[in-house]
Amino acid sequence: MRTTATDTPASFLWAVRKDPAHTSELAVLYTMTELATHVARWRAGALRDPGVSAEQRAKRVVRRAARVARGDGVVCGSSFYLGMPAAVISIFCHQVVLVLEIAALFDRDPTDPARAAEVLVLKGRAKSIEDATEALRAARSPSAGAARPPLRRVLTQSLRQLPAMLGLKLRRLKSGHPIDAIVTVCQWASYLVPVVGMPACAISSARATKKLGADAIAFYSRAQAGVGATAGLDPEFTLPPRPSGRRRRRLVAAVLATAVALVVLVVALSGGINGLKQHWLLTGVCELFLIATFGRLLWTTRPPRPHAPNGRD
Repeated sequence: MRTTATDTPASFLWAVRKDPAHTSELAVLYTMTELATHVARWRAGALRDPGVSAEQRAKRVVRRAARVARGDGVVCGSSFYLGMPAAVISIFCHQVVLVLEIAALFDRDPTDPARAAEVLVLKGRAKSIEDATEALRAARSPSAGAARPPLRRVLTQSLRQLPAMLGLKLRRLKSGHPIDAIVTVCQWASYLVPVVGMPACAISSARATKKLGADAIAFYSRAQAGVGATAGLDPEFTLPPRPSGRRRRRLVAAVLATAVALVVLVVALSGGINGLKQHWLLTGVCELFLIATFGRLLWTTRPPRPHAPNGRD
């Protein structure tokens, strides 16, 4: 996996702060840096049964990923919204892992930067591999003299890309179309209204993940047959370097501190200790969602262990 240095910061947040217009591309690149090695080692165990075709294995992967997305979608639509950031990150990470695992099953190197361009195409963020490659190259080599945009613009541009990054299709209001306006309002309400938002987000996340998986199977099946293959493509960009051990420990500490703070906040929103006694079931469910979501996120992005002599992690 190529990781030569470029002008892009080692931190994803700093990279987005410098170039929010390429948030989608940066998210794919930094996610691949964390997860591609895990997928490469996962492939060795996934191919132990020679009697199963790559397409059958890929469909199993899609079903598993859809279950994970459904659970994270429940957290995204929960009434407290406290676990939403971690759940959104988890959905995105697992969708990238899904594409990389399907690519690996069809004999594509998951650590190759070319996979990043394919992820963007499969997610609908680019019309062609060439367009995706150009966008990724621009994201990895921002203008050195460009001034950082104001924070408000950074947040606006980044959040605007979020639904598309997860594969969610949200309608927009169109003047002169009352029915379209009603449908749009109902759709947004389904994501924002407590209780109603939980099944809506769960179903939407699972459907988006299934569609991504089906598109990836079709894409890599054609590539394996020599149609639209990108095996020899030189993307002319590299993946960001993996974070150092110290940076990783700081990140884990920050995530754990955030999780603890959110747990305390849930109790406070429940009315303190007295409210906890009255609403212990709802509070307990929220706490479990928070713990499970943050825990799965840390596990998914864990640093790879040295390769064991017997071939296992």
